[in-house]
Amino acid sequence: MFVMVKRPGGAAFFSLAFAFCLAACGDAKPADTAFERRGFELELSELEIHGSGVDRFAHCPSSGSLGQAWIPAHVSDAPHDSAVTERAIEQTLKPFRSCYTKGTLHRSNGDGRAAIAARVGPGGKIASVENYATCGLPIDVVDCMVTEVSRLTIEAPSDGSTRTVVIPAVFAPRNGYAASGGSASDAYAAEAYVIMEQARPGLHACEKGARTGATSVQAQGVFTLQLDPQGRIVQQQVEPWTGPEELKVCTSAVLSKLGFSSPPEGGARIHVRIAFNPRRASP
Repeated sequence: MFVMVKRPGGAAFFSLAFAFCLAACGDAKPADTAFERRGFELELSELEIHGSGVDRFAHCPSSGSLGQAWIPAHVSDAPHDSAVTERAIEQTLKPFRSCYTKGTLHRSNGDGRAAIAARVGPGGKIASVENYATCGLPIDVVDCMVTEVSRLTIEAPSDGSTRTVVIPAVFAPRNGYAASGGSASDAYAAEAYVIMEQARPGLHACEKGARTGATSVQAQGVFTLQLDPQGRIVQQQVEPWTGPEELKVCTSAVLSKLGFSSPPEGGARIHVRIAFNPRRASP
């Protein structure tokens, strides 16, 4: 189900759809810098890991093939109640529009998407709110959306169990996005973003482990993953890197556990920049 809303007088509109609905570090160290190059090159957008738990990719990937999933399966494939989700969508239409308008007022580009997941406890109170598949949107827009969902009261199951409601929001240019070519490389790239999402819990554990106190750690680096024809990571390179060495080692170990599907050209090199607690840009 999609509910389409056009932002009056603005340069963008957003559509809402619904679906219902984490890795500790190892001891491994980054691989040697002697690097085998084979397959196609894939550069993912910067993945920002924030101490608040609200993370995002700086830019969105291509849409991939028609109907390709952009939300992690453990979120999108979970059992859902359509009526409950419809009511949650209705409650967040205006607040999400307000978040978007305020957060992009002094920015030229606010296109992007996010799936906000609310875990509902007994009595309909929101126990926790998480964001998934977030890209393109300024982080303060996403923070605002998470806050708005945390204020909802959602009907709880009559048996006293918990419920998860996911509200995906897509903010697009006024004229929509250009049609995707749907090539194998585009589809693989779109899938890689979803797979990278699996690293977030482990990366948060790495960041917390690198702290010397309560202050969040700032660090960033480019991680290059060499995949074999089966999608297994066989080599890894980290260059450049700024930040605590132990955080680099831990991040590398987390990424080494990811499993990708077979690349379309018999191998691939995936480049991903990871930034821990980057400073927020001024409006």
